[in-house]
Amino acid sequence: MINRETELEWLTSHLSRAERQLLVVYGRRRVGKTTLVTTALDALEDRSVYYLCDERGATHNARRFAAQCAAALDDITPDVDGFVEAFQYLTARVDGPCVVALDEFSYLVDEDDTIPSVFQTVVDDVLAGTDVSLVLLGSSISMME
Repeated sequence: MINRETELEWLTSHLSRAERQLLVVYGRRRVGKTTLVTTALDALEDRSVYYLCDERGATHNARRFAAQCAAALDDITPDVDGFVEAFQYLTARVDGPCVVALDEFSYLVDEDDTIPSVFQTVVDDVLAGTDVSLVLLGSSISMME
């Protein structure tokens, strides 16, 4: 990483806090968002899950995300129908701090305009009282703002 020490320090300091975090990282394509976040995740001693969303819809992505969580936890892949269930699965199995990074979050919103309200439920209800932090990355600046 070149000339990103300040951003990396800020990100790792926020993700290392005792209280859970909801962070949004956005900017034009090819500026290093993914590298910045994955480098920060590698620097953490906490458990972390990085997931790259695609354009195949919320249900498909929620199932793939749950499978990736299960693999990180050395667990059996759960049968989920959406992100609320996927995060319920994760919070039931993680004890202690964990950071989830969802890259290209804007792809989810492009395919399903209810996604912001779904993630409001995830943050406000499912993650409440847990040590699970969430980082949302996206290239669609207007949507991420």
